[in-house]
Amino acid sequence: MLGAKANQLKKTVHSTVKPHELQTRFIVRVLIPPVLLLVILGVFAYMVFGYAVTTSKVDSLGRVATATADKLSQEFELRKNVLVSTGTSLLAGADSRSSISSKERLDLFTQFFPETSYIAVADETGKIISDVSSDETKGFSDATAKTLQDILKTATKSPVAGRVLTNEDSRYAVFAYPIEGGTALSMFALDSGGFMRTAWQDAPIDSSQSYMLFVDGKSGSSYPSVARDFYKGALESSVADGKTAIDYKSKGTDTVAVKKAIEGSDWSVIVSSPKVLAYGDLANTQIVIAAVLGMLIVGFLWTGSVFVRRTVDSIKALVAGAAVFSGGLLTYRIPAETLSDAEFSRLADIMNSMAERIKTAEDAVDAKNKEFISVATHEIRAPITGVIGFLSMVLEDPKSNLSDENKEMLRLAFTGTERLRDLVNDLLDIARLESGKIEYEYSQVDLLKAINDTLGLQRAFAVEHGSTLMLTGMDAVEFVYTDKAKLTEVLTNIVSNAVKYGRKDGGLVEVSVVHDDDFARVAIKDNGLGIPADQQGKMFEKFFRVSTPERAEIVGTGLGMHISKQYIEEMGGKLWFDSVEGQGTTFYFTVALKPGATSGTLDTKKEDAASA
Repeated sequence: MLGAKANQLKKTVHSTVKPHELQTRFIVRVLIPPVLLLVILGVFAYMVFGYAVTTSKVDSLGRVATATADKLSQEFELRKNVLVSTGTSLLAGADSRSSISSKERLDLFTQFFPETSYIAVADETGKIISDVSSDETKGFSDATAKTLQDILKTATKSPVAGRVLTNEDSRYAVFAYPIEGGTALSMFALDSGGFMRTAWQDAPIDSSQSYMLFVDGKSGSSYPSVARDFYKGALESSVADGKTAIDYKSKGTDTVAVKKAIEGSDWSVIVSSPKVLAYGDLANTQIVIAAVLGMLIVGFLWTGSVFVRRTVDSIKALVAGAAVFSGGLLTYRIPAETLSDAEFSRLADIMNSMAERIKTAEDAVDAKNKEFISVATHEIRAPITGVIGFLSMVLEDPKSNLSDENKEMLRLAFTGTERLRDLVNDLLDIARLESGKIEYEYSQVDLLKAINDTLGLQRAFAVEHGSTLMLTGMDAVEFVYTDKAKLTEVLTNIVSNAVKYGRKDGGLVEVSVVHDDDFARVAIKDNGLGIPADQQGKMFEKFFRVSTPERAEIVGTGLGMHISKQYIEEMGGKLWFDSVEGQGTTFYFTVALKPGATSGTLDTKKEDAASA
């Protein structure tokens, strides 16, 4: 009984606590903030690492571009100085008919610069005073010759450093600088080797991931010669500081490049790399970071959810225990050993200890109360019995000269005293039951006679209330093994209640007996008020009375059914009921047919439901 009530209270608490909402609040307040912080830190680290890697890659490309551009700038400056010196000598030799021929001058020049194809010196009007070509150089086309003539004329004001000039199938880098009295010009084969190839080959670059080009800003030509689409995006960018990344598509491939201008010329060094190669390590590392971050978050959430679930379960157990205690079931104990943390277990032990101390104190007070009630009722019963006897004698004395008014007053006093006697008897029975002092006198009892005797005694009471008492069915049951007085009291309590709470006109109380294994099952059915479903669970509690407007004027103590249930169960039987409000109630109880019978095989679903 206590276990059923405890379970019912815990179910009520669990439905009130709403564990999912509690878990949600825990997750929002405990897990989400650190997870969000972890995500923010992870994203920040992801971005910082990405920025660091991309910056590092761009810096690496920029260092190569800057170093190569500086090297070519020095090379251009060297060629300028040697060309100016050679041109000055050639121009002076032409004026003085020097014994050193132009061919010899070219040979000397080519010792420094083997890729030299042509040297020319012009006066201030642009007229070529002296020129010489290498043995490998063929004649120039008219267009090329005219371009060279124009360069010689304008070089005094606009020096030329590495301008690309195409003659037939060959490309040349043209350098032209002003000298005293004219202009000096040199041409270097661009594709046959020489300084650009050397600088290109010596560049500290991983050719498996990056590519380097020397590009003429005026002509758009490149060394090595490749399709312009390959570097067009970088060529068109105005950024040439050797530091800033240039993003563009190279033939449909996302590419990052760094461009560095070669000082004193229109040339630039472009170092580029497909992003998939340049940032390949970054992508892989970012994937690893994302995977690690994801695993950390999942692990954190899983660990946190386990913690939250265990914490919530512990809180639910504590709240349920508190609810059970508040419901008066102080014998219940919170399972401290199953709680998640030592603090919760300690709290559970404290609550259990408090409940035990309260229960001990209540038991002590209850024992005193029971002792008082037992003594008081015992002492009161004797004078009450005497009062009832005297009142009965006066009322039944035919020689009494009492007026009708006085007789009515005595009759009311007699009725009230009888009710007081019944209450005292009930209280005394309860005190004995709870103290374990009730004695049972078992014997073979004629069940049919006991029922008929009870119905006979209650018949006048039933007629007064407009009810009919009937014995409607009797299996082949003659004798039962029980305490006759207790059986009679149980029958009287149930039948009198059926009459009191029956219909005022047309009330019907039917009694039947069924043989049930080693027991006789008695059913007492009425067509009265019935018991509301929300009050059925308290039906056998001490001092409980069903509360409805129809019952307001019906007197009672709320002790009869409690006592009846205690009697039946202590005699080895069961007592339960089935009721529908407005249609009536049927009470069932079982009585053993022979000594030693047990009620373990009986169908007591209705009794369990009523007791829950």
